[in-house]
Parts: sequence; structure tokens; C-alpha cells
Amino acid sequence: MNRILIVDDNNVNLAVLEAMLKQGGYEVVLGRNGKEALELALGRPPDLVISDILMPVMDGYELCRKWKTDERLRRVPFVFYTATYTDPKDKAYGLSLGADRFVVKPLKIEALEKMVLEVLEAGRGTPPAPTVEPLDEEGMLRGYSEIIFHKLQQKVAQLEAEAAARVAAEQALKLATEELKEKNCELQDFIYIASHDLRSPLLNLQGFSENINKYCAELSGLVKPQGGEAGRLEELLNKKLPEALGYIAAGVADMDRLLYGLLKMSRLWSVPLAKEQVNMDDLAGELIKSMTFHFKEADAGVVCGELPPCFADKAQLRQVFSSLLDNAVKYRDPARKLLVNISGSLGASGAVSYTVSDNGRGLTPAEEQGKVWELFYRGGPKLPVPGEGLGLTIAKRILERHGGSITAGSAPGGGAVFTVKLPELKKGSGSGCDS
Repeated sequence: MNRILIVDDNNVNLAVLEAMLKQGGYEVVLGRNGKEALELALGRPPDLVISDILMPVMDGYELCRKWKTDERLRRVPFVFYTATYTDPKDKAYGLSLGADRFVVKPLKIEALEKMVLEVLEAGRGTPPAPTVEPLDEEGMLRGYSEIIFHKLQQKVAQLEAEAAARVAAEQALKLATEELKEKNCELQDFIYIASHDLRSPLLNLQGFSENINKYCAELSGLVKPQGGEAGRLEELLNKKLPEALGYIAAGVADMDRLLYGLLKMSRLWSVPLAKEQVNMDDLAGELIKSMTFHFKEADAGVVCGELPPCFADKAQLRQVFSSLLDNAVKYRDPARKLLVNISGSLGASGAVSYTVSDNGRGLTPAEEQGKVWELFYRGGPKLPVPGEGLGLTIAKRILERHGGSITAGSAPGGGAVFTVKLPELKKGSGSGCDS
């Protein structure tokens, strides 16, 4: 059984070639660099060596040079099998070192088997080759240097092409970002103008509807119908018209609420963040004090723990927590006393986290999965509450602008829990946060 030594620093390449050769009935020995292969061959010379070129410790070229100048190995056929050195100059240099074949990867199994048989057959019965004189060191180094220089040129060209492509991609991304920013500003302006202008006719509609309602009441007192038409006229003036005007007024109010919400949303992103170190204990205290009447009216108890400071836009952060506390009151459970808890913690990485929890009516599965953040969502038709349905939507947008987040879930024992997270504390500012 012919014994074949294969040399490659890539374990996958070794495994594939080993499997192909063993399938052909050959005994296979593995070497992972030229130095290891040379030691294996000197211990027991193989019938054939198949070697990669680009390897650590000793590459394929150096292995071939030593192989063909060693009395014990020079008669053993040497085959280069490479996917890196594919230039004609690479092949010419390899053959000049005494290699019997120079094969470029990958090679189909049939072609590989044919090549191995041809090389082994060519070596059988061949009279001992004369001793090969050591190659001219200067010539060998010159040829090797030319190949390495050529490879470096190719690599530099490849890197330059990749760098140029990356610069072009970055420029395209920059242009796209600027265009998107411009379009976003245009959209915000359009929403603001449209919302603002649409509110004017709505206000007229609302005003004239109220006037018609008054006119109907006045007519009802002035007109004294006679005969069979009296009942119909009274129904129109006192029931049908006020009912229709009531629907109009409700629709106008809803439309006005939506347009007002759009106005607020359109200006949210255009206002620059004025970040500063925020003392959250003070901010929470101010909020609780300002909402004292609401808490007393709802018979609510509020507990606030010690809160770590952060680095944020104080006014916008106040809006976030104001919405969370306001929602706790709005969505309280009438069957029990409302309890609200505010807590905070500082993470190991420096990020800050705040939690607002309550024992109110809690969240539905759909709300926990994201519905609660939808624009104009107000807890569903079964829970009519005042407001535009924008508080949590705006809170989420504000925190995203700060690089933070907010999540919603159900509190143990019933109720809702909202967790606010903000980036790490600002370096070099004591207990401040990083922007």
C-alpha cells in the first residue's frame, strides 16, 4: 500500500484530502507545516508528498527545497497543492525547486486520483536520480522574494479596493442619512402645518354646532305648534336635533384630540435635548408634590425609594414620569386602595434603572406585547379615560432619543410595572451619567 504524506495547516483541508486518498486505498500521514512534515518523512519516507505552500514555521517552498536536496528524500515525488499561489510565476518557481507537479485547488476527486496514479507510476522503476546540487541561495532567495513581493502587491491592491468600496459605502450612507433627515423634517413640518390648519375648521364646526344647539332650544320656547304636527316638531327640536348635534360634537372633540396629539408628536423630535445631571430624588419629589390633589382624590398612597441620578433632559424626563404616575391614577382598580411605588438602581456597568409599579387594573397580554405603546391607545373602549392616548407613546420616544428604553409588564399580585433604563453614568462627573 502506497504511503502518502499530505501537508497543510488547515485542518479542514487535511481532513478532506485525507478522506479522498483513503477512499482510493492509500495510507495517509498528516503534517501541519513543513518542519513537521520533514521530520515525519525522515523517520519513514513516504511514497509521495502533497504539500500546501502557505504555512507557518516552514512553508511549502522551503520544504520542497530541503526535500529535493536531501539524499534520503529526493527520489520521493513532490506535489504542490495550493489555492493561494496560483500565478504562473508561482508555478514556475515551485517547479524550479524540483517539484514534480504544481496543482491548484480545488481538484475533483477523479482528477486527483488520476494525478496521484500518474506521479506514482512515473516514479516506479525510474533509476536513481543523480544527486541534486544545492540550489543557488541567492537565486532561490531572489525568486522567493519576487513571489512574496507579488503577493504583497496583490494584497495591497485588494485592501485599497476594499477601502475605496468602504469609503464609497460610507459616503452613500451619509448622503442617505442626510436625505432621510431632510425628508423627516419635511414630514414633521407637513404634519404640524396640516394638523394646525385642520384644527381651525374644526373649531368653527364646534362653535357653530353649539350655536345650533342653542337655537334649537330657543326655537323650542318660541314655536307653539298646533294640531297633529305638534308632536313631530317637539321631537325634532328637543330630541332629534340635539342628538345629531351631540354626535357631531363628539366627533369634533375626537378629531381635535387626534390633531392635537399629532401636533405634539410632530414637535417632539425637533426639540434638541438639553442634557444635564438630574437629581432624580428631587425630580420625583417635585412630581409627587405637584400631583398631591390627584393622589388625594384617588385615595392613593405613593412610596418613593432613593433614586440614583442620571444624565438627561430634565424637562423631558419629568414628562416621562409624569405620564407613568398619571396612568397609575387613571387605570386604578376601584376595588382597592391605589398604591404606587417608585424605585431605582444603579447597574454594575453604570446604567441606571427606574421602576414605577402599582396595584391597579394591570395590563392585558396584548398590552404587554406592545399595544400599550401605540399612538392614541387609551386602554380600550371598556375603559374610557381622559387624555389623548399619547403619554406612553411620547415617553417611549423620549427615552429612545436618550439611548434608553422602557418596558411594561404585570406586577406581582396584580397591577402594572414600568421599567425605565438610561445609559451609563457620565464619566468624571461623580454620580452623573454619560450622554
